Order: sequence, then C-alpha cells, then structure tokens
Amino acid sequence: MTCHYAKLDQESLLHLQGPDALSFLQGQVTCDTRKLSDRNSLPGVLCTVQGRVVGDFLLCTLAPTQLVLRLRRDIRGTVAAVLGKY
Repeated sequence: MTCHYAKLDQESLLHLQGPDALSFLQGQVTCDTRKLSDRNSLPGVLCTVQGRVVGDFLLCTLAPTQLVLRLRRDIRGTVAAVLGKY
C-alpha cells in the first residue's frame, strides 16, 4: 500500500475524551453520533441553543472514550469555547 501525506495548514484537530464524550455530543451536534464507529467518520455541525451555526466538522473516533473533531483552524477556539461551557 502506498501512503501520501499533505500538509493542511487550514485544518486542525480538537480532541474530546471521557466515558460520556459520545453521548454528550449527541445533544450538541447535528449528526447522529450513535452511527459513529472505528470504520467511519461523520460530518456534522455544532449549533448554539438558538440554532445558530458555530462550526462544521468531521467527527472521528480514536478509541472508545477518545473522539476527535477535524475542523477549520480559524473556528477551533470558538468550537472549544462553546463545548467547554458544558
């Protein structure tokens, strides 16, 4: 198998971990986190309680209690702040 790498300067990763990380996200994002597995990823959007878009992402699992959001670098801080409130 041949692997190729590309530097993505505009992308970043936001790590989430804990035994309830997946169920916590279920109520916060537009994708159905119950469909996430170690073989797929899910596109989604994080919204405020008023329904305004905070940012879009690609959700992946690293381990049963470790998740990662791949998102644009310029919204990483905002997304982390919104999720950090809870």
